[in-house]
Amino acid sequence: MNARVRISLFPAEFESLPSIAQYVDECCASWHVNADAQFAIRLAVEEAATNIIEHAYNGAGDGLEITCRLDGRDVQVELRDWGQPFDPGNVARPDVTAELAERPIGGLGIHFMQQLMDEVRFSFESDGNRVLMIKRNVVT
Repeated sequence: MNARVRISLFPAEFESLPSIAQYVDECCASWHVNADAQFAIRLAVEEAATNIIEHAYNGAGDGLEITCRLDGRDVQVELRDWGQPFDPGNVARPDVTAELAERPIGGLGIHFMQQLMDEVRFSFESDGNRVLMIKRNVVT
């Protein structure tokens, strides 16, 4: 499994999350991604997939396509869905300095993805929602 690009389609349901995590781990392992970066990539993908299932599909949907790509020493992961359009500009930035008791539940997903990855880009086109996440200089 040393291909530089791998694409897989998963059912857009919460029960798919372990399979999605395994898929990302297999991609990273085959490309010799360092362990810390592999953990960050997996966690960011799990968060993005959870958000897609919950918000784009309201808990279950037709499909979630995940493309893992090795670009030099960088790993790119793109998640694509065909659910409700998503505009990250409509999501309030969380106040991570507020006391825990004062923070609303949820709303940290995009923040976590941005902290874990070097770049996160969202787009909505006629062929669905896409989120592209890039982790740089991670191949050992």
